[in-house]
Amino acid sequence: MRYAIRLGLNIFILGLIILSVTMFTVYVGNKNTTINSELQHTIALSTEASINIEQLLLEKVKTTQTLSITPTLKAALEESNRSYSQLSEIRRNEKIQLQNEEWQASNDENNAFILEFTDNDTARFLKEQQNNLEGEYGEIFLTNKYGALVASTAKLTTFAHHDKYWWQGAFNNGEGAVFFDDRGYDDSVGGYVLGLVVPIKQGDEIIGILKVNLNILGAISQLILSSQNEYVGDFKLVRSGGEIIFEENSEPLKNRVPDVISEKLELGNNQSFVFDDSEKKWLIGMSEIGITSGIKGYDFGGTFKSIDHQKGNIGESWYIINYHSMENVLSSLKVSTLMLSYTGILLIFFLAFTAFFLGNQTVKPLIQLIEQSEEVAKGDLSSRITTSRKDEIGHLGNAFNAMAKGLEKTTTSIEKLEAEITKRARVQKELQKERDFAENLLNTAQIIILVLDVEGRIVRFNSYMESLSGYSLAEVQGQSWFSVFLPEQDNLKLRALFKNAIGDAPTKNNTSPITTKDGHERQIEWSDSTLRDAKGSITGLLSVGLDITERKQAEEDKQEFEAHLRQHQKLEAIGTLASGVAHEINNPIMGIMNYAQLIHDRIDPGESRLREFSAGIIKETKRVAKIVHNLLTFSRQEKQSHSAARMTDIMNDTLLLIRTVIKQDQITLEVDVPENLPKIQCRNQQIQQVIMNLLTNARDALNEHYPEYDPNKICTVTVRPFEKDGQHWLRTTIEDRGAGIPVEIRERIFDPFYTTKDRTTGTGLGLSISLGIVQDHHGKLTFESEENQFTRFYLDLPIDKG
Repeated sequence: MRYAIRLGLNIFILGLIILSVTMFTVYVGNKNTTINSELQHTIALSTEASINIEQLLLEKVKTTQTLSITPTLKAALEESNRSYSQLSEIRRNEKIQLQNEEWQASNDENNAFILEFTDNDTARFLKEQQNNLEGEYGEIFLTNKYGALVASTAKLTTFAHHDKYWWQGAFNNGEGAVFFDDRGYDDSVGGYVLGLVVPIKQGDEIIGILKVNLNILGAISQLILSSQNEYVGDFKLVRSGGEIIFEENSEPLKNRVPDVISEKLELGNNQSFVFDDSEKKWLIGMSEIGITSGIKGYDFGGTFKSIDHQKGNIGESWYIINYHSMENVLSSLKVSTLMLSYTGILLIFFLAFTAFFLGNQTVKPLIQLIEQSEEVAKGDLSSRITTSRKDEIGHLGNAFNAMAKGLEKTTTSIEKLEAEITKRARVQKELQKERDFAENLLNTAQIIILVLDVEGRIVRFNSYMESLSGYSLAEVQGQSWFSVFLPEQDNLKLRALFKNAIGDAPTKNNTSPITTKDGHERQIEWSDSTLRDAKGSITGLLSVGLDITERKQAEEDKQEFEAHLRQHQKLEAIGTLASGVAHEINNPIMGIMNYAQLIHDRIDPGESRLREFSAGIIKETKRVAKIVHNLLTFSRQEKQSHSAARMTDIMNDTLLLIRTVIKQDQITLEVDVPENLPKIQCRNQQIQQVIMNLLTNARDALNEHYPEYDPNKICTVTVRPFEKDGQHWLRTTIEDRGAGIPVEIRERIFDPFYTTKDRTTGTGLGLSISLGIVQDHHGKLTFESEENQFTRFYLDLPIDKG
């Protein structure tokens, strides 16, 4: 009975726990989902409301624009503009100023001068429009293209308007724009006013400005109040600075939204968030009214205060804010969660009662088992259970009888059994100690310890191998050593070495590479030994490896450096030889040129062909002399002082040396170097060396990509000045349409002795020396490249300021 009660109670408690956790999880999950959904809904609601208000404003614009194109207004404007246009600008301004002073000096609306503008045909037409929509319009007035009043429904504060922000906003430097004058409180309607200003055009010319002061809150309040209810929440119309233009039962611009909401408005985005005002939580959605944000063709703004209005807008847009109570949003969720909880509790009661009933039936056969077990515990090993059941309880009874029978037959005393257990525990402890020592030694050794089976599969390796290779033992255990770790090109050779080693032929100091998980190769020096079982049969191979990658790399670097040093010495010798040859050529060339000049001077003028031939000799010998001169200059290694130089001259001297070679390779050379470029401070010969190196590299890249003629086999040279961070530079760009520079070597191309060319054609010093020369000139040498498309080098040198 106690078991059945405990079982029913446990089921009840467990059910309550599961129900509580489930209901809590479901409620929290649904709450978050509901809140997120409603946050999106508030944005949609505020966006819809903002679009409706924007459409309302656009309708007002269309109505006003329709009014502005009436023949009555255009005829009045044409007459006014014609009258003022006949005056000079000075006389016109003086007249408008005098009219403005006379206007402001009179407070009598029946004054003849005032009535001239408030009781003419146009004014009466405007008043008629005002009366058609009673209460919606304040003042409506019209100015000509000079800002002088043409007609008005009432006496305004001023006669001249060309200097007012709303007039200039609508005029928009002659291009015209709709201007919303957010005036705040205006005396003309005794309430909140939005001034709507539209330009009146004739063709592309603005001939006048029409302004209508709208009592806009009437239409806006009707629009907002008809949209809000308990399901969608409340709406407020606010300025982006935080002042509330409209909310139910509140005076315009008297209140502000809380600072938290004001900060969100300053971000200028349509967004939603949860707001806690200490009394209750709200879901807030906000949306900017697009037409108030200064989109093209529309302008929005005002001044804070003037003679006839106050609390105007200064550089702010309008937002619609949707307030939705968190309590209302979650009310239906709370009700549904509560109903589910009640249903769950009823189900738990039912399950607990069922468990109590079943437990009571189950426990009866167990009582007999307990009683017989107590007899066995007292030493009565002949005790047995009588059962006819075929279920698990019956099996348990049979198992009990078998156990009792087995105990009865045993002859081993408890003392002997305890002694055997103690002995085995001591041996196990010693074995574990030895195993731990071996494992620790294996994992702390700073060498590779590797065990392979006879098929070359990985049995195990130590933690040093894991850190070196990047593979864990679990990743590769049982896989082929040759497939995972050995480079493909060395696979056959190393498999043969493995067969020798597994054939009981130990090897030492055998060096071979392994490939790490990240694709790098490490050079390992191996010592191998075969492993045997107790019968002497070979079971695998034990390999001990030492990582010699850095040592081997250092040796290779040393050899490569010595080779490059010898190559550099050869280049210096070749430079000296070139300089000597150039000197030797220079003298006979000068002799040829002098003799040719003597022949040219002595030929009779009538012998035009002979004079043409001698002139050709002189021209070509001068060209050879120029090449020799450039070669001498290029071969000099002595330090020059920086001096002002023209990039045009440097480029021409360089191209004179290399143009023929480029042409022979069927490369199209496109050069764009203006004559009027600013000068730079430099060593001519060194900059010429840099350009020569870049052109040579471009030529090699094009020849590699296009071995024969191709229309895309083009090298482009351009020079242009530019400015960056207040400093003036001269940029020389050398671009080829060759194979491009592979991504994996771009970081190394400026390294000394690094080259992708054949060692017989490249030293790897060109770009490194060029970079050093450019940096010595306080310049920059950069590049960009796209494989199989182009390579573009930029040589940037500071422009000479003096």
